[in-house]
Amino acid sequence: MFDFCEEKLLDCEERFAGRNGHRFVEVWDCEDGREPVYRSGELKEKEIAGWVGEERSANGPIQSGLRVLLSPKPSGKPSSGKLPFSRSTYLSLSQSWRIPSTFLRAITQKLSIVTQCSVAPRQHQHSTSATSPTSPPLLSKDSSAKKRKSKISDRARCLLVRGDVDWTWDYTSLLTYDPVTHTTYVLIVGLTATEIDLVQSYLSSRSLISSPIFSTHPLLIPIVLLDLATDDMSNLLKLRIKLLSHIQQQTGMDRFNSLKSAAVGGNGGGRRSIGGVGGRAGGREGREGLDLDGVMLRLTCLSDWVAAQREFVGIQGRVVNTVQEMLKEGTGGEHERQKWDGKRDGGDDESGRDKEVERMFSERLDFVQESLMAAEQKCVYLERSIGAQVQTIYSLIGQKDNRLNISAASASCQIASDSRRIAILTRRDSTDMRIIAAVTLLFLPGTFIATVFSTGLFDWGNGDPTPDGNDGEGSGGGQGKERVLSRYLWVYFMLTGILTVVVLSAWIAFSWVQNRRMMRQFQIDPEQEIEIEGGFVGTRVDSEKEGMLVGDRRMGSWKRRLSEFERWKDEARGSLRWWNWRREKGENSVERIRTKESGARELKDV
Repeated sequence: MFDFCEEKLLDCEERFAGRNGHRFVEVWDCEDGREPVYRSGELKEKEIAGWVGEERSANGPIQSGLRVLLSPKPSGKPSSGKLPFSRSTYLSLSQSWRIPSTFLRAITQKLSIVTQCSVAPRQHQHSTSATSPTSPPLLSKDSSAKKRKSKISDRARCLLVRGDVDWTWDYTSLLTYDPVTHTTYVLIVGLTATEIDLVQSYLSSRSLISSPIFSTHPLLIPIVLLDLATDDMSNLLKLRIKLLSHIQQQTGMDRFNSLKSAAVGGNGGGRRSIGGVGGRAGGREGREGLDLDGVMLRLTCLSDWVAAQREFVGIQGRVVNTVQEMLKEGTGGEHERQKWDGKRDGGDDESGRDKEVERMFSERLDFVQESLMAAEQKCVYLERSIGAQVQTIYSLIGQKDNRLNISAASASCQIASDSRRIAILTRRDSTDMRIIAAVTLLFLPGTFIATVFSTGLFDWGNGDPTPDGNDGEGSGGGQGKERVLSRYLWVYFMLTGILTVVVLSAWIAFSWVQNRRMMRQFQIDPEQEIEIEGGFVGTRVDSEKEGMLVGDRRMGSWKRRLSEFERWKDEARGSLRWWNWRREKGENSVERIRTKESGARELKDV
């Protein structure tokens, strides 16, 4: 049947990336009872066409044979869907081994495929690609390829297996068994260098080569690949389970999965836990320094790996089922050879040998199938455990956020308390300093005037508070005639009051100017002052909005200033009233003293 998709892929040069590093394995079972002939080696890309064209590598009649070509991954990305051959090499290989068109499509589709198919028809031979009007003839470059004729009969059947897991055993294999020539042809593409070494070591083992019935069996290669992939899968599962156990130790969940966390009765009748809360890795101290982001990243990668592993298990299970069906059909058995060769003698011995081979292969397939089922159960366990770990990590993240919020709130409370204490102390100091300054300014003018008056620069004459007579009279019998206050005492109080008002006004005005200058320096609008507890607090504005004040705001400021001036004026008036009261009281005292003195003189004269 014509396959248009394959022809398009053949015309695309990007699908072919030739490289070296290919290996081959040949096993030939001779009819003379000798041990099978084993041959292996390495092939360059240009030597593949010549090796494929060889008939056999053994002398004498051949009973059965096995030819395996192991090709590495193509250069570039592993999932690029390319072949590690040049286009001419692949055409020679497909013509000699009659590779079906689905092989090339399976490689490029990057989908898992397990199916049986027939070999390519002889008349196909990619002739359409050679006669395509859009591409030059491909087979004309190799004239020997035209003359080469495939030795595989039309009765041959193929087994195509395509995996889609990039990290392990991501290969595409095509097994072709010809019951006429009893020869098996296997092409495996996409193995890593390590995987190629494992397959070659498996096929070259002494126990396998010494048994002709196993070494050339057509189902040997699929079973070998299944066995190696299952063993590798079990090792990877051990590593992932160990990684999950390490995460459980970090989060503290491993203590609940062991007897150490079981509650047992103590000597005193109480109950205690063997696994202490402050364990090595599960305690709170161990979780404090846990990198939750790193743990979550590992859990995410582990979850993705488990999903890919389950898909890998599904692919291998499909291969096992297909191989079991082929084994039950008798593929490669002696009775199948007799059916095509027409032989009937020796049927009992050959039938017993076929049953023995079928039994051994079935046991190996059953073991692989059980291993796959166990791996599936482990994957289910890993998925559930990873889900529980994710919930635990989310819980730990929430607890960590809560602790951080509590710490931040506690720090904020402490800062607020310290700020309040500092504000109280600052206000107390400021109040004390203002009281000291006010008291100093109140007493400083009087002290200054008294100091000036005491210098002797002024002569008050009759204002001297001494008696009019001589000192002897005054000190002898005139004790009641001495003056207590000078009549010029009002001058002292007047100058002191005026100077006090001037000093206090200057202090208030200077403080007001300094306050406005400070507010402008810190970009605080002095026009938006709000009175709080007798003080004024400004609101901060942007430097770009500075100077753009509304007229009514200015009027309000002037009104506020006027009210302040009125208040200061009232205070000044109160001070003046006090001064006038003191002055009048002093004058009245002087008049009373003078009246008493005059009365005393009159009584003395009388």
